[in-house]
Amino acid sequence: MQADTRVHRSDRSRYEMGQACPRARYWNYHYQPPEGVAGIEQTTEKVDLVYGTAIHTAVEILTTTGGHIRYNFAEFTEPPPDGFPEKDELFALQDGHLWCFEEFALPRLREDYVWVDSEVEITVPLGGMEWMSRLDGVLRRKADGLWF
Repeated sequence: MQADTRVHRSDRSRYEMGQACPRARYWNYHYQPPEGVAGIEQTTEKVDLVYGTAIHTAVEILTTTGGHIRYNFAEFTEPPPDGFPEKDELFALQDGHLWCFEEFALPRLREDYVWVDSEVEITVPLGGMEWMSRLDGVLRRKADGLWF
């Protein structure tokens, strides 16, 4: 029997999708169409992905340059059952999350830590597979220089 020499990769998205629906994980990450590119891509983005990307991008800009960004949720125009446009709810939620982070969390972090970098991609070998991840923030503690 020949050993499997392929590199197996995983990440949080693949893991969680596999827990929720193994078939969805197969179609999104492992299906091999004749063109040879793995997975089938959605033609539209899910609101959770768009919102998460907006928050992570805004935090990265805030922590690295001190600037601000407001994501455009204009493509979400279908009114939900309660009558409030989803884009307006997303704007309010984004503003609230970023305001709390900037006013409360970030100043406390900066008291004891130096913010080194944001959104750093890493790959960790784990016994025959690679775990892919993205670190939201890389910090160095001022007191002893340890990295987090």
